Amino acid sequence: MSDRELRRGTGEATTGATTDDGRRSDRRDRLVDAGMALFRRRGTGGAGVAAVCAAGGVTKGVFSHHFPGGKDELVAAVVRRNADEVDALVGRALDAAPTPGAAVAACFGACADLLDRDPDLGCPIAAAVVDGHETSPAVRAVADAAFRRWEDRLAHALRERAVDPATAATLATTVVAAMEGAILLALARREPGVLRATGAVVAEAVDRAAAGDHG
Repeated sequence: MSDRELRRGTGEATTGATTDDGRRSDRRDRLVDAGMALFRRRGTGGAGVAAVCAAGGVTKGVFSHHFPGGKDELVAAVVRRNADEVDALVGRALDAAPTPGAAVAACFGACADLLDRDPDLGCPIAAAVVDGHETSPAVRAVADAAFRRWEDRLAHALRERAVDPATAATLATTVVAAMEGAILLALARREPGVLRATGAVVAEAVDRAAAGDHG
């Protein structure tokens, strides 16, 4: 869901790797950036190490230095960064919006805005999961942790509105599932409005629950 464009829009900073002599190096970040961009467009199976290195402007030797575990380690790093960015976006939306549903709608809208600007931007975490033949159990675990992190943040916000824990957890999972599904449908149809429409429906359900209407 998120790349440098989204980070700029949400105020997220990029964290650099540090070399042995204490100087900040941007090479690892460049590789993660390149992986993020390629995986969003080609999936993890459609972008190899050579393509990532070319896009990041580094050699395979540099790649191996920063990612001794190979491509799976890079995929995991991309997933973790995207998880951080989206978690920050969700947190800010929850802080700023008058209701949890409004925060949900804002997050769906942010994704739609990105696709308005570039209709080929997929979710790198979904790409890591969908390309199962290229994804190790460790990467799947990192992806699952990312989704659960977003769910937990929303569920916590709903519990604070006196929604019972079971309902809050179910709604949070529904929001994340709807988001990922809407991104895929919007990509297939090249219609970012799918995200806004889906977000509006899900947001209404979230606010009904927060208001005590569980029917």
